Amino acid sequence: MSINARFRKYKPVGPLTPAKWWIYAYRSVVGTIVANSRKLSWVNIKKHRDNVHQYKALYKQKLEEKTPNQGLLDQLLKAEDALDIFNITLTRKQAEIELVREGSEILNAEYLLQHNKQSSSSWFSGWFSSKSSKPEKPKEPEGLDSVMTASEKKELYQSIGYIEGELLDDSDLPKSYVKTHLTVSLKKVSLELCNKKVCAEDILQLCFYGINLVVKQRPSAKAIRLTGDLESLAMYGVPQNNQTPTIVAHDVDSTTKQSLFHFDFETNPLDETCDQRLVADSKPVTMVYDAVTVNNLTTFFKPPENTRLQRLRTVAASTYNDVKNQTTTGLKHIIKNKQITQINVHFSSSRFVLPKDGTVQSNSHALVLDLGELIVVNNSCFDEKSVDNRGVAEIQSRIYDAFNINVKNIQLVLSRKGEEPTSSNLHILEPINISLCAEKCLVENDSSLPVIKVTGSLPSVALKLSDLKLLQIIQLVESIPLPPEQPISDVEEIEVESWPATMTDTDDVTLVEKTISKHFDESIVLQQSGVDSSSDEEFFSAESECEEDDEPKKKSKKSKKAKLVKQNVQKNQVTNLQLDFTISQISICLDEEYYVTNIVELISLNMNVLSVHISVRTWDTNMKLSLETFDVVQPQFQTADNTPLVLMNSEVSSDSDTLFHGEIIQVNPKSPDFVQLYNRTKQLVFVRFGSLCITAHVQAVLKLQSFVSSLTHLLESQAAKVIEPTVAAHETSEKSDLATKSDVSIIPSNVKDSDSKVVDLKLTARIDAVRVNLVDEKEEISIVEIEGIKSSVSITKQWIKLNAELHKLKVTDTDIKTLYPDVVQSDGDEVILLEFVNYNNPNTGVDSDVNKPHAVDGSLKLKLGCVKVVFLNKFVEKLQKYGNSLSQGKEILEAGSAAQ
Repeated sequence: MSINARFRKYKPVGPLTPAKWWIYAYRSVVGTIVANSRKLSWVNIKKHRDNVHQYKALYKQKLEEKTPNQGLLDQLLKAEDALDIFNITLTRKQAEIELVREGSEILNAEYLLQHNKQSSSSWFSGWFSSKSSKPEKPKEPEGLDSVMTASEKKELYQSIGYIEGELLDDSDLPKSYVKTHLTVSLKKVSLELCNKKVCAEDILQLCFYGINLVVKQRPSAKAIRLTGDLESLAMYGVPQNNQTPTIVAHDVDSTTKQSLFHFDFETNPLDETCDQRLVADSKPVTMVYDAVTVNNLTTFFKPPENTRLQRLRTVAASTYNDVKNQTTTGLKHIIKNKQITQINVHFSSSRFVLPKDGTVQSNSHALVLDLGELIVVNNSCFDEKSVDNRGVAEIQSRIYDAFNINVKNIQLVLSRKGEEPTSSNLHILEPINISLCAEKCLVENDSSLPVIKVTGSLPSVALKLSDLKLLQIIQLVESIPLPPEQPISDVEEIEVESWPATMTDTDDVTLVEKTISKHFDESIVLQQSGVDSSSDEEFFSAESECEEDDEPKKKSKKSKKAKLVKQNVQKNQVTNLQLDFTISQISICLDEEYYVTNIVELISLNMNVLSVHISVRTWDTNMKLSLETFDVVQPQFQTADNTPLVLMNSEVSSDSDTLFHGEIIQVNPKSPDFVQLYNRTKQLVFVRFGSLCITAHVQAVLKLQSFVSSLTHLLESQAAKVIEPTVAAHETSEKSDLATKSDVSIIPSNVKDSDSKVVDLKLTARIDAVRVNLVDEKEEISIVEIEGIKSSVSITKQWIKLNAELHKLKVTDTDIKTLYPDVVQSDGDEVILLEFVNYNNPNTGVDSDVNKPHAVDGSLKLKLGCVKVVFLNKFVEKLQKYGNSLSQGKEILEAGSAAQ
């Protein structure tokens, strides 16, 4: 009966028929179940919440007004019609509480009157209440009151140091006390990317399984601890041939119950060894390249076609920091008060697989890159109290947060079908270990301390290549389908007209000055420059005085501020990055494998102690590169003492202990030292080679020519298969590009004098000595010695200048029976002096008038020294025989290549 009462209003009347009973059932279901489900839909919930927020805002407005207008009351009545009594009462109470918290005063007369009546009725209720009402029963004591008297309870409180009614102070609790313990667990979190216009299936699906997060709070120590675990993850690509490829998969054994990723972050730990601690651990993950998925992702993230990135012009002004040097006392204070963070991160070795054709197949080649085991540990544990007795250098070394980064067993393997991946012959890059030490300075604006220092070392690098490996790698890379090229629309319209025709460097300076004057406070600028900020000339006493004739004064103030900031900033130069990296040994082995049954080592290249130093500063970037020793060995051939033939090696020089030294400096033309220190040069390149010995063995040279010729033929045949179908389209695109470029090319008619003095590139090269030994099949023929080679190239917008020098030349006949061993020998300190200048514009030549006969396109100055030459017929015949052997071998190689 109780269930039927709900549907009694839908019961049919009159003669009952099956149709009326079906109508009764339909109305009962729709009127109760369906109606309730519609009320719980997201649309109705959103509509209800909007009505509540609207009613609350209107009711708060009513309470703040003493006599609300009729329009506000009508809106309240309309909002109340959409709500029930419970929500109206609850919303009103919430509005009253929010007004009290905000500090607003309730002025509504009706509300105040009703509130006073309620308080007065409760106050006098006892006076007019009936005497016949039954007295209330006294409450029974609860808790300690039920078992202890007041005096006993007082004694208990005194013994434990507790005061009744006193709030508990968290600082008095033990540091190990955990007040809040929160645990969050998610079985699965899935992220899916789909584009129904391109692909009916999901493009990418990323799934996280078993996410667990634990949060603990210790209020007395002001500490918090976050612990998280991820059991496994998987990434799936676009389904192909009724199979869904797995792009990312974990290598965790399900039987061991180990988490794929675990991290633990804690502040103020109990052992008090540091202020913050981070521990992270990760298990191996395998990543596989899937071409279809990657191409669809490229299309998915393609920007809209109406977005013309080429037309966007962003004007960004540099933010100048207040650069100042820190004193020793300031550095000690920073060291003592800095927070110590312990980091211990361990990521197991993961793999990246690049399969042939961009799809994993059981019978295809693949490149497998082992990313190595990553270990990150910070190195900031030291006695901070001992910094008072330390020197300035040691204090500056401790102002850094240091992190040791080690990567172990990075290797690259070419996996072939039918061979085990662990085979040593498949290694392209042998396992290597990298050690880095990254240091971050706690003071970012000190010009004497680099912001970031990175020091690294690599014990050895070993590359093993062969002609077959190179061919298979090229085939593998070219077999991967690339994403469709996005058409670059309106490339020819690249802002030639949008940039002002008279835009110069002065405009850029003006723009920076405007930005500086806008964003920097005037008082700070004047204080930094030593100018009194309280000067009456810079400030006005009344608003009316500012309005009168304020434009000239504002302009003068802005220009002064900009100049003062510019002068203050340009005095300092901060080192943002300092990098030092050293590779102790580099070995490259090239084998012959394609045309032979057994692998034959063809050539071996060895380099020792390769060092790189990079310094990135505010106004310039400096890179230095050095190499100590270098040698090239061809083990197929032996020397007279049965040792492998050395084709090229370095020799110890008296001037330097390194074979190669190079330095590149890039300078910002706006640098304050651009004129005085760098002589208006944007880029300086200096290269120096030490003593180098080259052995030109006939058979060894022919063998190398044969290998290079066969390898070139293989690569060209492979490239022809890929290039042939697209030759026509490529030629068409080239023609269109040339036509486009010809339409928009702008040739400057004149060059400013300031630009003509700026040198875009200055290259200086020097070779101390080169010795070439010409060796025939049986004996050594000659030795050619060249010393003191110097060359320099300077490039500007108006001219290109080349200088070359050669100081010593000597050719020796090694025949012990000859009477004249010195066939060619220079006499004096200079053999060749060359100076050549090529003018890009005849107007900048010797004579500015082109019509005059003295105007030139270039000038050449050449000076030749004295060279003694002895003609020996026997020596010339040996050289001729040596040359014929090389030429005959080359002809044979060309004939063999043509036959193939």
